[in-house]
Amino acid sequence: MTTEKKIPSTRVSDVARLMATDSSCSHSIWFLSRHSGALRTNENGHDPIERDPRRTSLIRKTAADLEERGHDVYPSLRNAFEARGSRSGARLKGRPDLIVRGTDGTVTVYDVREGEHCEADEMQVRLYMYLLPRSNHGLWRGKRPDGCVLYTDGTERQVEAHEVDEEFVERVAVVMRQIASDEPAGHKPSAEECGQCVLTGSDCSKRIESGPQPAGGVAPGSTSASC
Repeated sequence: MTTEKKIPSTRVSDVARLMATDSSCSHSIWFLSRHSGALRTNENGHDPIERDPRRTSLIRKTAADLEERGHDVYPSLRNAFEARGSRSGARLKGRPDLIVRGTDGTVTVYDVREGEHCEADEMQVRLYMYLLPRSNHGLWRGKRPDGCVLYTDGTERQVEAHEVDEEFVERVAVVMRQIASDEPAGHKPSAEECGQCVLTGSDCSKRIESGPQPAGGVAPGSTSASC
């Protein structure tokens, strides 16, 4: 009897973190992409923004302001998508906080962040911009979205469509091939990395134990990429 090979599946936020810094350990993402029962998902109709009151407030205010100006606003629960690597076959899942179709037909992807600004925030929006037109969410096919990272401290970072260039696309491909590979991704253990990691010592022999670990080895779901 032939066992069907499991197709790796990971999240946009995890790929954004790997692309934003060379110091991130990719092994946990490789491992979780093959153990769907351990993936930190936001399912059963629960909107992840409800866990972060300041983010929730800013998302709702932004949506209301844009709707008042006549734009079509698509909130988080309508934005879930899945894209698949053309060469690697790996699945990549995401759900932007807001997608907005302007009165002139332009599309903008919004993601809202609370706390320290980091490169992974912008990287995540750029991934949304690249993947949405190529995903199973047919509404955005053929579009070339812009993006915007909004912070609860009142600042924002505009991301223009041209920033999703050939170099960026190749970086995405490199990470996805790494995740799809049968060869386990390399470890980069450190007190900081391991302290944020959802894997237990039984999952990862390289883990550095430091302080209390999440119960069961899996942290609550989060849409925020770690800086």
